[in-house]
Amino acid sequence: MAMAIILFTCAFASLSFAQNKQVCEDIVAQIYNGINQRKANHLTQYLSKDFSMAGQKGEIALEIFPVYITSLKDNVADIKKFSEKQTDVLTLVYEAKFAEMGLKKSTFVFDKNNKLIKMDLLPTKVQHQKGQ
Repeated sequence: MAMAIILFTCAFASLSFAQNKQVCEDIVAQIYNGINQRKANHLTQYLSKDFSMAGQKGEIALEIFPVYITSLKDNVADIKKFSEKQTDVLTLVYEAKFAEMGLKKSTFVFDKNNKLIKMDLLPTKVQHQKGQ
């Protein structure tokens, strides 16, 4: 009986992780769709409070995320998961084929709650000036 409980617990834990990974992969797909549709406000629900991108973190990164996504003037023709790594976070690396920029690798890091904590979509750094 104890062995059955252990096996069930292991199977449930494995299933739980698989569900989390799928949720995160779906969020990545939605981000790429947002680029093509030039819409991103609906995606902010997937960002953690300490989200970081383009050299910015927290409130500033949360503010620039939708502007950044909608300002990309290129379309994503195809995406392919390049790699994944599970530690205390889930790191997904994708290759995206952009119509004009060509093939680009992007990294998405998710916390245990399936919230995006870091995104390196394209080599970008945003400078923030205080008082603006």
